[in-house]
Amino acid sequence: MIPLGGSVRVELEARTGGALEAELDRDAWRALALQVGDGATAVPRAVRVFPAH
Repeated sequence: MIPLGGSVRVELEARTGGALEAELDRDAWRALALQVGDGATAVPRAVRVFPAH
């Protein structure tokens, strides 16, 4: 979890093993109360794909 003012950014691991970054507001983050290793469902609203280096 990386705090970003009024929001937080979290790194998620996909079932396929790839990494995803999700950004959500602090109220949503607190309501979810996620801990490392918890399962979660992510539904993208805005997708940005960056080329691999």
